[in-house]
Amino acid sequence: MYKFSIPMPYSKETIDELVSINNKVEKSKITSLYFSLPSTNELFTGFEQTRNQLLDKTDFSFWRGLARYSIEKGFDVIYCLNSPRPLSIENPNFPLQIEKLHKLLNELEKIGLNKLRVASPKLMSYIYKYFPQFEILGSTASDYKIIQEFNFLKQVHSYVKEIVPSHNVNKNFMLLKNIRKLGFELEIMVNEGCIQGCSNRFEHECTYTDNNIELYTKEPLFQEFYCKWNCSRIERQNPLLYMVKGNHIYPWEISEYEKIGITKFKLNGRDGMTDNNNSQSDFLGMIQTYLKGVDDIKNIENLPVINFVSNSMMKDKLKNLTVKKIKKYLPNIRHFVKYGYLCSSICGYKCNYCYKISEKIQNVFYEKEQEIQICKITKQE
Repeated sequence: MYKFSIPMPYSKETIDELVSINNKVEKSKITSLYFSLPSTNELFTGFEQTRNQLLDKTDFSFWRGLARYSIEKGFDVIYCLNSPRPLSIENPNFPLQIEKLHKLLNELEKIGLNKLRVASPKLMSYIYKYFPQFEILGSTASDYKIIQEFNFLKQVHSYVKEIVPSHNVNKNFMLLKNIRKLGFELEIMVNEGCIQGCSNRFEHECTYTDNNIELYTKEPLFQEFYCKWNCSRIERQNPLLYMVKGNHIYPWEISEYEKIGITKFKLNGRDGMTDNNNSQSDFLGMIQTYLKGVDDIKNIENLPVINFVSNSMMKDKLKNLTVKKIKKYLPNIRHFVKYGYLCSSICGYKCNYCYKISEKIQNVFYEKEQEIQICKITKQE
């Protein structure tokens, strides 16, 4: 059984729909929901990322009700204190932050919520010292990529039993196997659409701190959209290549992770959620489609393959490439089982596997069917 973690919905009706989805799929089950408060909420601590856009929900009672209802329906609920930004201990308001943290954790404990996903090492240590009743889980926002980082985490924070590694290592099967040998349980994020190896990713994660903060500059380069602008500029040069090189995991590839003992996976998308009906419907559709695809690829063969990649800014250009049309051309996950550990060192230099695949797809679908418009592929020299 594959266990999935997904964003906690913003209504009890949608939570009920998740129960219904669990009853409709065979190989998977949604077992945990994760969330954090909006920055306008009375108990928002500032240790969260500001991906929750329900800024009008300032009263904690709304979120208490949803979390409690989710637990009653059989889901684990995980609260995210996962901003990787260093603690602002030099800020005169830092003691107030800590005071809010204590109030929040006391409230969460009353609900029955006992799992926290934390990025800051200092915050991990603080919570473990003063709130040992909470289970602390590692966050992908920490962006750990090499075995030494995981080894160090195990030595310093031995109480951390589970971590979501950087999406950049999703296809490094050798590393994933060795992380498990350290005793970590792994949850793999399957639909992250960020460009592989984005050097701005950590900067981007750190910008999710307070969506009410006043910026004392009008300089565009200092605005929040700086990272997305750079990513979209690069992706637009060749959307097909960056889809092919992505570290997202398609539903039919999940079984390869089971072979190395990984059965827990994460679907992201909470930063795009709102409480309107269309948003909730799109959210449910994404969840159900992915899990149905895990059951049987025939359930999704007529859908655009880009639907399984969150945050892709090139969906319009690739929307005509359905699973049925393109699957046989896509990179084979078995290639990465064997060689994935080399991607961080030789991609585009000694290995052009993904480049050749994108060229082939371009020749089939651009020249013959005029379905996509992409730019010329340039290999690294």
